[in-house]
Amino acid sequence: MSFPLLILSDFSGECNISQNKYSTTDYDAVIASVEEKILKDLLGEDLYLKVSATPTSYTNLINGCIYSVVNGEGVTVNVNYQGLKLMLKYFTYAELLKHQETENTEVGQVEPLQNNSVRVAKNNLSAKISEAYNKGVKLYGFDIECWKNDNSFICGRRNKPEAKQEYDYYCELVKGTSYNYLYTQRLQTDYLTWQFSEKEFMFINGYL
Repeated sequence: MSFPLLILSDFSGECNISQNKYSTTDYDAVIASVEEKILKDLLGEDLYLKVSATPTSYTNLINGCIYSVVNGEGVTVNVNYQGLKLMLKYFTYAELLKHQETENTEVGQVEPLQNNSVRVAKNNLSAKISEAYNKGVKLYGFDIECWKNDNSFICGRRNKPEAKQEYDYYCELVKGTSYNYLYTQRLQTDYLTWQFSEKEFMFINGYL
């Protein structure tokens, strides 16, 4: 296990990327850049450096695991956390699609001509980019701690009654997001420096 966690061959099936346009080096640079940005936002600088330096010490965080939490009714339930890789795959796929939309030349940023195929309409491509990004956001997770403690803004929700806020907290607690896994581990020695930056969903036009 090493960083970056993803390689170009990971992008197949739902997240298939044509490998004809750029060199492998170009793709690898995009993958590494997105991965570093997302993980620093998710983990904080210090924890990111620790995880990247000794990834084998954070196997469950990276690859996923089944763990247990107590829900709002006091019942212990299992949570299927799928790990960092799938989350990163969606964020990176969205960025790779942006790079395939245009290319940089000596006359500026241009759209490449398609000789043997019909180019996807811009609005369809933007929808595809935002769909992939938003799948990444859902797996990245949200700061559910403030749902429990105050009326902070999360996902368009403001000023809910306390009972509703707590209901949202427990609904989200049983989801297998990266935030939720880190939230359950936050008091463990390896996770004491965890810092989280929230992400918003992307609009259909492909921009935040």
